[in-house]
Amino acid sequence: DTHVSAPFRAFYTLHHGADTLGAPLFTGQIKNGGLVQYFSNGVLEFHPGLPLGSQVFMSALGEEFGERQPPLTPDAIPGGALLFPETGHTVQGIFRTFYEAHGGALFFGYPIAEPLVKDGRIVQHFERAALLWDPALAAGKPVQLLAWGEQKFNERPLDMLAVDGTTAESAAASVAAPAGITEFVEAHGGAELFGKWLGRPRTLA
Repeated sequence: DTHVSAPFRAFYTLHHGADTLGAPLFTGQIKNGGLVQYFSNGVLEFHPGLPLGSQVFMSALGEEFGERQPPLTPDAIPGGALLFPETGHTVQGIFRTFYEAHGGALFFGYPIAEPLVKDGRIVQHFERAALLWDPALAAGKPVQLLAWGEQKFNERPLDMLAVDGTTAESAAASVAAPAGITEFVEAHGGAELFGKWLGRPRTLA
């Protein structure tokens, strides 16, 4: 089973990783001189050249996905909300409770948009994660993170080297490809005909 790679374990535990980041999707991968690991709801980065205590952090997927909105005008700031001058956005209510209990700005980054309603659910985007409130969720966990890690995992290039020495494309194929696809590829020329695996299978509408 995929596990949390050693450089990320303390950070994952400190920030209630099972409830925030979710399950690891792939072992740590070497990238740009550092290490990354994909989780269901986010991506962790480890940069050994940074000072101790700041070597591990979440990737800024909110910025990558273009979720930043213009800052609020002073007259639009809700009363009692926690304002972040860095982005001009606020955190309030149940999102603020969850945000502060799980690491705040050091974990999620700053809010880059105000909450919005979508399909009966409320979502708020931060630099590194998106919080979701859904009345249909379990009463004990009304706030969860959107699966940004899965989205990024499916988009990533598969030319990185995994820490365990396997290539990312072979690992992704062996873990994620349905048996029928794997058998078809192997029976019809394999990599010589199809080339290397470029991504995980996706469900079409």
